[in-house]
Amino acid sequence: MVQSPRKGTYVMTTVGHLGNKPLSKEQFEASPNRDTAVNALIEFTIEQIYKKTSRQIGASSMIVSEKHALQSDTGVSFYISTAHFLDLPTAESTKKFAVGMAGIHVAPFGKDYVITFLMVSPIDPKATSENETMTRVFNSFHVAGERPR
Repeated sequence: MVQSPRKGTYVMTTVGHLGNKPLSKEQFEASPNRDTAVNALIEFTIEQIYKKTSRQIGASSMIVSEKHALQSDTGVSFYISTAHFLDLPTAESTKKFAVGMAGIHVAPFGKDYVITFLMVSPIDPKATSENETMTRVFNSFHVAGERPR
C-alpha cells in the first residue's frame, strides 16, 4: 500500500497476458533485431495504454516526455513517461491542469505475461521534495530476481 504525499496520486501494478509464445533470455540476446522489437513494443504500449488513457480522461493533448529500454536480467523491460493536459472550466475561464503518467513495463523471460508498474499523479513542479519521494517509491518497484534500480 502506498500513501501519497500528494492528493490524487495513484500507484498500481497490473499483470496482462501477452498471448504469444514466451521468449527466453537466450532467444532475446541472440536476436539481431532485439532493439527494433523493444522499440516497437514501446510504441505499441504508448498507443494501447497511454494514448487510450489520455482520451478516456478527456485530455486536450498528451506528450511523451521519456521512453527507453531498461537493463534487466529478468526480462524485456522499458520505461515510459507522459504528460496529459486537461482544460478545466472555472467560473472565470479555463484552467490548464497537467497529469503525469509513468510506467515501468517488464515482460519476464520465459513467461507469457507483462507486468506494469504505473504511477499517475498531478504535475506540480513546485513540489520538489514530494516529487523526489514519489520518484523513489516508483523506482523501488521491481520483479522478483531483478536488481533494484
